Amino acid sequence: MEINVDSEKNIAMVVMSGEVSPQSVIETVQAMLSHPAFSPTMSSIWDYRHCVVGEFPLAELKRVGDLAHATKDINYNAKIALVVGDDLQFGLSRMFVMLNEFEHVEFRPFRDIDTAEDWICGRIEIDS
Repeated sequence: MEINVDSEKNIAMVVMSGEVSPQSVIETVQAMLSHPAFSPTMSSIWDYRHCVVGEFPLAELKRVGDLAHATKDINYNAKIALVVGDDLQFGLSRMFVMLNEFEHVEFRPFRDIDTAEDWICGRIEIDS
């Protein structure tokens, strides 16, 4: 996992690698929130294109969502792009978004990083 913060664009870029589990996602969220350059107003791009998704039971998708809900006082009105590399990851990302209704943050799955960044930066709008 690698976390890069672009203060000019107000974006945190998280690059996941290796096998990804619910626990590794939770640990990465905690690492991002404690990153010295991270700001609560930042949106983020999570790049899952170069990793292998391990087992993600439904209950675990909810557990990761619970962590996102717990950050509502920290990370308000942010956009989070989930960039994935295959159909399974795209489906899991969509399930995660559907299972968790977020009022304080907007999640969207993407298949390419450029479109994700355009959405994060407000250069494009995507219908719900």
